[in-house]
Amino acid sequence: MDRSPVIIGVGEDFELTPSDLSSARSNVALAAAASLAAIEDAGGAKVKGAIDALAAIRTYPDSTPFWPHAVSIAKNTPRAIAQRIGVSPRRAFYESVGGQSPQMLIGEFAARLASGEFEAVLIAGADAIGTERAAQRAGLVLDWAEEAEGEFEDRPLGVSGLLSAHEIANGLVEIGAIYALFENARRARLGLGRDAYAREMGALFEPFAAIAAETEAGIDKRALSAADIAAPSAENPMLFDPYRKAMIAKDGVNQAAAVVMTTAARARALGVPQDQWIYLRGHCDTIEKPIMDRAEIDRSPAMRAAYRTALARAEIPADAVSCLDLYSCFPIAVFEARDAMGISPGDQRALTMIGGLPFFGGPGNNYSMHALVAMVRRLRAEPDTLGVVGANGGFLTKHSVGVYSAMPPAGGWTSQDDAGLQADLDNAQKARWTATPDGAATIETFTISWRKSTPVRAHVIGRLAATGERFLAATNAEDQATPIQMAADDPLGAKINVSAAREGGSRFSL
Repeated sequence: MDRSPVIIGVGEDFELTPSDLSSARSNVALAAAASLAAIEDAGGAKVKGAIDALAAIRTYPDSTPFWPHAVSIAKNTPRAIAQRIGVSPRRAFYESVGGQSPQMLIGEFAARLASGEFEAVLIAGADAIGTERAAQRAGLVLDWAEEAEGEFEDRPLGVSGLLSAHEIANGLVEIGAIYALFENARRARLGLGRDAYAREMGALFEPFAAIAAETEAGIDKRALSAADIAAPSAENPMLFDPYRKAMIAKDGVNQAAAVVMTTAARARALGVPQDQWIYLRGHCDTIEKPIMDRAEIDRSPAMRAAYRTALARAEIPADAVSCLDLYSCFPIAVFEARDAMGISPGDQRALTMIGGLPFFGGPGNNYSMHALVAMVRRLRAEPDTLGVVGANGGFLTKHSVGVYSAMPPAGGWTSQDDAGLQADLDNAQKARWTATPDGAATIETFTISWRKSTPVRAHVIGRLAATGERFLAATNAEDQATPIQMAADDPLGAKINVSAAREGGSRFSL
């Protein structure tokens, strides 16, 4: 019996935020619609009856319970989805936080299907963040609560190891600011000035914008040029140096996507035509060290290991892959993934299937499910091609990579265990850093947070002159002069003074 796991159905749904918010669909409603589309794509009623496991991607409100929300939510999201679509899975799961979740669940359930634990699994996710933001602006709370019976595995939130008390004490809590530190560290390594690096980011994302403009569910139809993405304008202000608005993920969307998986043997028994099957040829999941422990701020050995290992397991060279979706919350994530696959800047292959998070949209943890839907459709249409989906969660922290094909692996399915690889990554040498820096130092990387076209606060990662130890520090809240000066003069490599702050964290001045 062929226990090779295959994707047999995909579906997605979306809506623009309606003017009448009472008519807007909830996260669960959107996920249910995408799930029904995936089941129909797989063959309908017979496949629906075979689903004995359902895994739901964690929604935005459940991912950030410490923030206020403008919606009430389902207390049992996976069972609420199941209830809406009329299935009764034996097991249900609610995944942890992170953009790696869709691809990671594909790998997890591929193994569980191959082992015979389940016969068919539905993996679904949705977020209606655009509608929730509109409700917040209107001062409303939308009633999206649903009651659903049945046990489910509510996995841990999964945010430990992402931000430490040290980063929080220094006020480094905004995702854009953290990625901007990575980005300016890459600029420093390449020796590029601000304008040259802005052009590089614009050139990277120009093809993403063009693809999003032609993608039905994409939110940005403008097909921005490289110059548009890089240049300052009222519509494209600086948010976190070096990021302008066009360069970062847009999560104010209402999008849903779902996938149905089974085994080759079960697909055959269910009558699913073989030209509908897409095989997971290889996959890998890794976790990067905490931010301050990383030897190089702009690089992720865990990401590189995930791409290279997934390709090696699939026995497919990177240059044979023609269909790609590299996670694109910020440019640095794409640069790192591109380097991991050995793709040169002049390579003409598109690095996204659907347009990336800044242009297609970033529906919470579920972006890569949409990439998987597009991948399956492309490989069905072009069965001689090979595809890679790369997903990223946290701050270049959690990495999941899958290699896909319409053709089965020559040797059949083999179990793929990442424990040994992860142990090697965990045991790699850490950077030396201190939480209580004092004295003269040099800026290794930096970012400046802007509000209403004004630099308001700066963060640096630097090295102490006396010991070479790394540290994190911020400007004092009342210090407006330093961020303004740093915005005017490129501060990479600049000399600074740093000291521990009484209120916690560290403060620096030029």
